[in-house]
Amino acid sequence: MNSPAASPHPPNTKLQWKRVFKNAACTNSEIPQSKLEDGRKSFPSGHASNAFAMGVYISGYVMYCTYFRAARKYSSNKKEGTWLQRVVHEMGTALSFLWILFNLSWAWGVSISRVIDNKHHPSDIIGGSFLGTIIGGAFVLRAIPRHFIVIPDDEIEDGHHQSKYQQQQPLLFGGNTNNRVVTANTSRLDA
Repeated sequence: MNSPAASPHPPNTKLQWKRVFKNAACTNSEIPQSKLEDGRKSFPSGHASNAFAMGVYISGYVMYCTYFRAARKYSSNKKEGTWLQRVVHEMGTALSFLWILFNLSWAWGVSISRVIDNKHHPSDIIGGSFLGTIIGGAFVLRAIPRHFIVIPDDEIEDGHHQSKYQQQQPLLFGGNTNNRVVTANTSRLDA
């Protein structure tokens, strides 16, 4: 049933969607043409991609340093160390977690402010956030060692770790190979 009252456009008219999207006219004559053309060049958002690249990189590297690189001195034996050392260790872990949350919240805040201030469409922000996350993640993977071997301290004192644990490990995103050995106390030995 075709009722003229239910039609979204006047009867006997045909919409040409190509003209609607390509030649959409701005009714405000005070806006210069250069500003109108700049509005069509907003994908992806540079602010969102930069904020997410920095936020993901800082958060990823702090997470790596806090949870993976640091020697987990208190994980096997909670009674080891004084109570003050345990408190300082737990406070450092809590502060690093808050720093991670701050960096990711800052990236989201920058991105959302671009939409609220009518500088970008949500699709621009999503594209910029995705691009920044990919770039930040790639730099985190480049910054941390790809493979490392943990050697117990008692084998280092004996000096038998050189032939047993030494391997050629390729670095991520580079053709360079280094001999990399990491000890349990996180100091590196170069062979």
